[in-house]
This record gives sequence, C-alpha cells and structure tokens, in this order.
Amino acid sequence: MEPTHTVSEKDILRVLSGLEPEQTLGIISIRDELKLSTAEPLRLLLEILCEKGQIENTEYGYKLLASGREEVSKQDFIEVKSSEVGIPTTEVEPMLPAQIDDPYSMMSEAVTDFIDQEKPPLPLIAVTANELAASQAELSQWCETKIERVKEEERELRHQMDYAKSHRWSWRGHQNQLKRIQDNLVFYEKVAEAVRKGYLVIPNLPITTFAVRTTQQYGDNRLMYPRWDQVPQVQAEQLKAGAGKYVNPEVDRIPKQKDDKSYWVADKVLNPIFPVQLAEPFVIEETKKALALKIFDEVGTVEPPPQPRTVPADPIVAGRILNRRNKRHLTFFIAWWFNWEML
Repeated sequence: MEPTHTVSEKDILRVLSGLEPEQTLGIISIRDELKLSTAEPLRLLLEILCEKGQIENTEYGYKLLASGREEVSKQDFIEVKSSEVGIPTTEVEPMLPAQIDDPYSMMSEAVTDFIDQEKPPLPLIAVTANELAASQAELSQWCETKIERVKEEERELRHQMDYAKSHRWSWRGHQNQLKRIQDNLVFYEKVAEAVRKGYLVIPNLPITTFAVRTTQQYGDNRLMYPRWDQVPQVQAEQLKAGAGKYVNPEVDRIPKQKDDKSYWVADKVLNPIFPVQLAEPFVIEETKKALALKIFDEVGTVEPPPQPRTVPADPIVAGRILNRRNKRHLTFFIAWWFNWEML
C-alpha cells in the first residue's frame, strides 16, 4: 500500500506566511503550493484556521493574521530547539483522550489525501422505486458539491486575473479558461435543477429534436444557399435555466435573387411544433410543463424504428442539457404514454 499524503494546519500557515501582509492566496493556489492533487483536504483546515482567528477568508482569497504569524514563529522555534537536542521533529508523544485540549488539532492531522486524483462518485444504480429515489437524492447532492467546487475555481481564477491586472501583467490568456469554467457551472446548475424537479437521467439515445432554446429572433442570414434544404437549423445556445425561448430548429426560408440566380436565406425563427405522434393529452401537458421550466437546451422524441404491419409505437419525450465545450451532454426522461393496442 502506498504511503498517504497528509496536510496539516502548520503546512497552510507556512504557505501563507511567505506572502506580503495584504496579499492573499486562493484555495487552488494553496493546493498547488502544497503539491496536492485535490483541494478537498484543505477545506476543513481552512475553516478551522478561520475559526481560530489565525487566517481570514477575504473576497480575493485567504491571508495570514497576526496570531497566525505568531503560531508559525512558535512552530519554527520549537523545531529548531528540538533538532539541537537530537529529538526527531516527527515523533509525537501519544496522548490520552483526557489530555486533548484542542480537538481541532487532532482533526486537522486526520485530514488525508489518499489518492493522486479525485475519486469519481460511485455509479448510480437503481432497480426498485426506493432505490431510484435514493439515487436521485445522491445525484442531487453530488451536483451541489460539484457546483461549489466550480464556483471556487471561478473565484480563484478571477482573483488571479485581478492580481495580474493590478500589476499590469498579461491576463487575457485566462479568458478562455474563465469561459470554460462558466460553461461548466451553467451545465451543472441546469443538471441540478432538472434533478430537483424530479426528471430522471436516461441513456443518451438519439432524439429527433422539435424544440431548441435560444435568444435568436432570426436564423443565420449571412449566407445564401442554392438549395432550400441547405439552410442551417437553429442551434441551442446553452443558456442559463429560465433564459431564452423555445423555437423550432427549422427556420423560415425566403428566396433571393443575385446575378440572375435564385438562392435561399434564413429568415425568422418559428414556434416549435409538437410531433403528430404526441396526441395523448398527458404527454402534451407534461411536455408543456418541461418547456415552461426552460431547463433543457433541446427537447425531442426518442422513436423506435417502425415495424411493418404494426401500430406505431408512442415515442418517449426527452430533454437534453448540452455542454459542447467539454463534448458532454445529459438526457432526461420527460414523458411517455403506453399504447395498449401494442399488446
């Protein structure tokens, strides 16, 4: 078994002691200074040090206070005196529970980073209705934790950008990274909202899209196309929940003449049209509810291939949340109606 990598309060204090009195450091930078692969072991320790009054959590990061500097000086003095008399600094005399005056100190030494990379959550498995409810709750909790981590990354990056601007350093290289973090944050916030509303994750089956969420009033009319079916469709914009409106991916097309030739150009966007198969009132009503929430970037149907001489199967209505920057998306179940004539 590989040795564990521990981090303690004094490690954090020593990192912050190297800063100027008014300089701050974010949790991601502290993690990098301590050469940790994840910031999780630091969160509890930073809260403990803030409660002790040794550090302060400001808007731009953490900074060392006077009591923290005294603690660092005291630790350095103890270690120097110990080395002079030949006492190993790593050797600690065992204490009985009654001798422990400060439980925070024991708690901080127990915070350990066991792995080189952050462990992914366990796969969500549900067979029964009770297991399904439990897996939904676990997924919701994971989303909230993920959102907090991404927000912490955004705050840290903004702090680095402000610090670079104040010193007139180049900071525009951080913009792409900030956009990536913001896209991830919007993605996870929409996933969390969908789970809170009770929608279930299903496999990423191919869907026939009939509604996309956008802020556009017109299609891309910058180019002209020789054929009607070459005019591009409207693409979902990956907006925040509640923003934009749902439109038909197909746009209105108008003909134009140029150099005695006919071309087609995109015009106004159109309202979404429910597929003819969604004739069951329950399915239509549930689909309207999902569209009113404005969570999903795309809404469509999962249709089984047609079988000869059989009644067409009713399609599943599904919503999809996109994150094209990371090439990932999640599909959620919205509604389905079982046709008894199929039996």
